[in-house]
Amino acid sequence: MHSNFYCTHSLGPIIHATGLRPVSVTGFECQKNERSLKYGRRGGAFGIEMVTLENGAIVQSVHGSLYKGSIWYCMYGSKGRMECGREDAKDGDVHKIYVNADEAPEAYDTAKLESYEPKYDEGNFDLDGYGHGGSDFFSMYHFVENIRGNKDADIIDVYQAMDMFLPGMFAYRSVLDGGVPKEIPNLREKAVREQWRNDTMCTDPEVAGDMLIPCFSKGEPEVDDSVYEYVKKLWDEEQSKENNYMSEAFNQGVKK
Repeated sequence: MHSNFYCTHSLGPIIHATGLRPVSVTGFECQKNERSLKYGRRGGAFGIEMVTLENGAIVQSVHGSLYKGSIWYCMYGSKGRMECGREDAKDGDVHKIYVNADEAPEAYDTAKLESYEPKYDEGNFDLDGYGHGGSDFFSMYHFVENIRGNKDADIIDVYQAMDMFLPGMFAYRSVLDGGVPKEIPNLREKAVREQWRNDTMCTDPEVAGDMLIPCFSKGEPEVDDSVYEYVKKLWDEEQSKENNYMSEAFNQGVKK
């Protein structure tokens, strides 16, 4: 998989928070590095997307196999800025939100700094053990609530899901074309869906057919099978731990 493809974690919250559709993207990719190759990653270490939204706003998304996982969001608008805390600051980590905002555009530099930590008051839920800082719980919770008929459930539809992914897909096409901006199709329109229906361009030879593209634009490295055997061993061990943990958590929940 190319580095740009796995962009939903970084772009998704921005797309959902703004409610805006991405219309074009320019992509960049990092060089390979030894740390990535150690685990059989044939693509670049990370990818970057510069995404233009339908209102002209620009989003920068950086994601991939960096040295250390780091989550940080920052949004600038016409009335100020808001951002989450830096992970290494150890001050509430990414759960803490900082806001500099003012109704008067000329008062940006005098806007009062405020901070808060979002609280969830509906029910008494234990978020320990859920991934991504507990946010994995809310994805499933709101999904179930929507099925149960809760019209206020915070969900996305298939089109917004594609808005979160397509920038990464077309960012790599931008990379392959030397950084040329690429238009992002609006699959809400049937005519546009038909235009792209038979496009199989991807890095998977079992899917791409004659539209196969490399995992890395500058040429794929050779990776010995023993590397993947080692990674599979690590994966199996981690999955076993995860399954045991979730089983125990479920049993405790049933008892409660």
